[in-house]
Amino acid sequence: MTLTQTLLTWLNPQTFVQILMWASLTFYWVCFFPQIKTNYKIKSGKGISELMLLGYLNAYLFLMFYIFCMDMPFAYKLMCPLHALSTGVLVLQRLYYDKSPHALRWWILYGVNVAVFTLVIPYAFQNPLTVGVAFGWCNLMLSIVNQLPQVFKVHKEKSVVGFSFLFILFTGLAALIETIVAYTVGLPPQTFLNAIRGVTLAAIMGVQFVMYNKE
Repeated sequence: MTLTQTLLTWLNPQTFVQILMWASLTFYWVCFFPQIKTNYKIKSGKGISELMLLGYLNAYLFLMFYIFCMDMPFAYKLMCPLHALSTGVLVLQRLYYDKSPHALRWWILYGVNVAVFTLVIPYAFQNPLTVGVAFGWCNLMLSIVNQLPQVFKVHKEKSVVGFSFLFILFTGLAALIETIVAYTVGLPPQTFLNAIRGVTLAAIMGVQFVMYNKE
């Protein structure tokens, strides 16, 4: 059997979809690294809208409940916590570099936010389907709007200083691949619609970056 025949045998449709799934989730994770590096380099997290950051954190918290309660594929169970952890790093950078008088207020807000989700865990164990479906739709609705503050921020300031283009690029690639996977595998509609939303907003922010990048 030739190498080509071996690859075609190994890359059956199911295996190919699994590869795409892992690729999408990996891009969703990798997209955080350039932004974390940018924040560290300029010693500021203000390139990202505070509301978008808060929305990202909550979206991933909703998503983790959705994934585990709905028993999504292993790739999601492994990678989603890494996404949430990376979002947490961006949050901590923003709080650490923020020396304004309002910094304590944000510390309290994020702390209460995480505590509320923690209190839901026992109920989720007892009612996984109810929590999974509800939080899946919550994740979708929040994800639809959570990047809009960044779009408005860039439009208002006419600047993308402190905002990494690679963050947009990798997010868009991840969403595009996830759209294909969700449609092919028949994942729940929340996942499919959220992926389409990701492609659309990544395209909008990409256009903004081209328009307002001064470098």
